[in-house]
Amino acid sequence: MAAVGLSEGEARKAVEHGGGDASEVHVARVDLGASSRGWIDEVRGHLTLVARAEGNADEKGTGKGSGTRTSGGVLIGAAVVGPHAGEILGALTVAVHARVPLAELARIPWAYPTLHRSIGDAIAQFGSDVIGAESGAGPAS
Repeated sequence: MAAVGLSEGEARKAVEHGGGDASEVHVARVDLGASSRGWIDEVRGHLTLVARAEGNADEKGTGKGSGTRTSGGVLIGAAVVGPHAGEILGALTVAVHARVPLAELARIPWAYPTLHRSIGDAIAQFGSDVIGAESGAGPAS
């Protein structure tokens, strides 16, 4: 197992403590065995990503913002359970610490067939409202 950043519970508490809404925290989970490399190698394990939606949105009727997210979200945590967890976590560690926008991560052509490809699959689960409208994100495998 390998992890970086905040877990889902830690993220929700941190957002609420900062005066935000816990619904800004989004989680994506994928089974590593569902990827082509996972199937080939009969891998058991999973990848969990924790993201925070950010941007200019009208929340709780404040009248502030445009009503739609404009900048998308960022990855604030990740955990990998399974073989090669440390190697998979390398790219996620950079993304969390550098606050790389999800829209940028969604555009990465994750190598095929690798377990890293599961990162793209998980990011695609967030959808354009979390990733950002211009991401063009779709399933990676």
